[in-house]
Amino acid sequence: MTNRAKIYHFTKKENLEAIFRDGLRPGTKYATLGSKLREGANYFWLTPDNDLMGYLGDENYICLEIEIDAGFCKVANMDISSASFVNFIAAKNGEALCDYAELSRMYDSTAVDYASYKSGHFRSPEVIVQTIIPPNDIKTVQYIDLSNAYSNNLQLYNAHLSQKFARLNAEKIRLVARHDDSTGILESYLTNDTNEFFTIQLNKGG
Repeated sequence: MTNRAKIYHFTKKENLEAIFRDGLRPGTKYATLGSKLREGANYFWLTPDNDLMGYLGDENYICLEIEIDAGFCKVANMDISSASFVNFIAAKNGEALCDYAELSRMYDSTAVDYASYKSGHFRSPEVIVQTIIPPNDIKTVQYIDLSNAYSNNLQLYNAHLSQKFARLNAEKIRLVARHDDSTGILESYLTNDTNEFFTIQLNKGG
């Protein structure tokens, strides 16, 4: 029996007619910055509550639930992609904190299979799909249930981070990006010894 995954996507309401006619086709409007995983990809959430783009609760957007073979799904760390992008922009002015291409490679290499993902592993897990999703595998979600296994992802990540990096000092980490999402201002770091990536939230968004 095929292992099926339920994943979620926010789209503007005006896109619904085309989506239910043509499905969701591979293709990204975002810069891939050298990432092979992001080439020709669509992006989803493990649960609507994982949305860090500010679409949840926006009346102009509607949530779609997609049921798909889990083998088509990779879970990647969106914070790494965001860090890569801000360094790509900063590099144009000679102000990059890190090589954006290095971060893009890390984004690809740290992605995991859908079945392997454990809640809290990434602060901002995004599900990458590089295949067409037909209309009959898509439905709108009128009532968003936030009680699935991944709804506590952010809380678990922050709890793990607090324990894991409590004793790290400034000599053991290096800042690689200042960026943001719907939760507020973020800073991302790499550890100097193991080159491990992590992100902290500096303040809460409005």
